Amino acid sequence: MVAKLSVEDKALLVQIPDLLATVGVIPDDAAISVLYRNAYRDDPDASAEFQELVGSQLATDRDADLDVLMELTRATQTISVDEAKSVLRAINAARLTLAARANAFDTGSGWETRISQDPALAAVAWLGGLQSDLIDALSG
Repeated sequence: MVAKLSVEDKALLVQIPDLLATVGVIPDDAAISVLYRNAYRDDPDASAEFQELVGSQLATDRDADLDVLMELTRATQTISVDEAKSVLRAINAARLTLAARANAFDTGSGWETRISQDPALAAVAWLGGLQSDLIDALSG
């Protein structure tokens, strides 16, 4: 696939690593519960063991996804299906982070009506459009 991003797209996408680096740094960060759900809802010990076993690999994978995203922002280029999936995962993490912090999950489907008042929700909507484009390209 050939990825063509506008200057504005790139300007927003390059902010994703910094956004995700703040997850867990903010006190009572709503993004934590969305990005790091317990593997076993009713078994905290099993969830802790799961995190111990795979947590570092998940972090490595997330960093690799961000590296692919940053490479994409440097130039229009051909990307593989696997690279497109990496970009999709990085965008999804950013979208979930922004939505959680803007309480979009708490307000249900009505969050769309607040887009004009909340820049974070505008970014959630924009990232959703980009995700949709990527999914369409991967499906076609």
